[in-house]
Amino acid sequence: MPESVQYVSRAGTPMGTIGVATKQTYIAKQKPCPGGRVAARRQNSPLDIGGEFLITYRDMKVYVIGSSKFTHRMVEVKQQLCVLGHDAGIGEDYERIVRGELDDHSRHNAGETADIKRERDYLRYHYKRIMEHDAVIVVNDTKGGIKNYIGANVLIEMAQAYVHDKLIYLLNDMPAKDDLPMYIDEIQAMDPIALGGDLRRIPV
Repeated sequence: MPESVQYVSRAGTPMGTIGVATKQTYIAKQKPCPGGRVAARRQNSPLDIGGEFLITYRDMKVYVIGSSKFTHRMVEVKQQLCVLGHDAGIGEDYERIVRGELDDHSRHNAGETADIKRERDYLRYHYKRIMEHDAVIVVNDTKGGIKNYIGANVLIEMAQAYVHDKLIYLLNDMPAKDDLPMYIDEIQAMDPIALGGDLRRIPV
């Protein structure tokens, strides 16, 4: 049976009072996170509603992305999302690093970062994982003195999510325009939802 879903505007107005051009179907799927709740997975194409709206899911599959500099924080965010009732996912190598099963520091320090990404096909790997989820959350902590940092790789992943109509959350606030002048406009154009550090703002 399709899972029930509520659609609301940013102001909280039920979308049903505005009119919906097309509908989406959600299929209930048991999730692996603690708590045993049921997650809703998006199946169809996006809604065309002629305005700026949020889609509120009963339970969402949320994929955690971010700079590898934030690996430990990203794994922590994934665990927190599970506790809050979401079906949260993350690249398995991040969890392997945190568990001490994978160490790429020497190769990164030797300038082999591109080789690592190529060997493990990270661009395609994360694309496939993003497609399996309803939303992405960007862990955008401070890096290199830049507050709310979003790097080029994460920008690519955000774009992949955007063109497939996934919700995009920023863990913290939007980066300052002066900090990321090369592509801040692209980030803003994707209308990410800044959480201000509060994961509870993602609807369950």
